[in-house]
Amino acid sequence: MPPNEDFDPRDQLWEETFATYYDSYYNELLADRLVGKWQLLDSVSSVLVAITATSSAVAGWALWSLPGWQILWGIFASGAAVLSIIHSRLSVPERLKESLAVMRLFGELRVRLETFRDEMRINPEFPVDEFTERYRNYREQLGACVQQISPNLLKTNRLKLCV
Repeated sequence: MPPNEDFDPRDQLWEETFATYYDSYYNELLADRLVGKWQLLDSVSSVLVAITATSSAVAGWALWSLPGWQILWGIFASGAAVLSIIHSRLSVPERLKESLAVMRLFGELRVRLETFRDEMRINPEFPVDEFTERYRNYREQLGACVQQISPNLLKTNRLKLCV
């Protein structure tokens, strides 16, 4: 089969770098959303535990003596206790750190790929072999970043579609 004179490997490399860029950016945004969800869970848990902690028990006792407030305080305190257990069992602070680290990794890769694509745009006659090798390195970095993603309870299909 004769070589296609219209084929330019630079065009193919440009398209492939975009796909890698897209994957990096998508995963960065997804990790960012997960960070937000873990932070919310962490904050709500911390506030509820603080409200129902020993120092707040006096307020609870005061409410306990008022008609109708016994049930409300009981539900509130029970909910805080359950949320505290969930917070602990899910290792929320660790999950938050993991999600932040993954977000940073993908963000760094995204910026490197943006810079790489800028170089391609600035010098449209870039050396194909050198840039192909650099692209392979970016793909390896993407693979290493993907390996850092651990299963995440908050990563739902709905969340993936919202990114």
